[in-house]
Amino acid sequence: MTRVHRHPRLLSTLAFGLLALVAELVGRSVTHRVDLGRHVAPPSYSGEEYYPILLGVAGLLEVDALLVAGGAQAILVRVDEWFAVSTASGAGERRQRPAHEAIAVGDRRG
Repeated sequence: MTRVHRHPRLLSTLAFGLLALVAELVGRSVTHRVDLGRHVAPPSYSGEEYYPILLGVAGLLEVDALLVAGGAQAILVRVDEWFAVSTASGAGERRQRPAHEAIAVGDRRG
């Protein structure tokens, strides 16, 4: 029992791998035995010539989205670093008064 407690990550990985293998084999067996899609004809547009172009456009859009997300993340990291430096140096020390400390118009406490 102590050997099991020494390697929990290895055992969980092996258990997950075994589960995935069993699911794959059972799924293939069931799919092979019950092939319900044999009587369905392929769609009429399956041989169209513009499909590779659509896939290329979708790929370019995905790359663009990843680049934008990476750029946004870099900007946020730089803003966070700037904020950390500015507050550490005392530049951001000016504090706002809480609402319960608001100064009335005629109050001279300053």
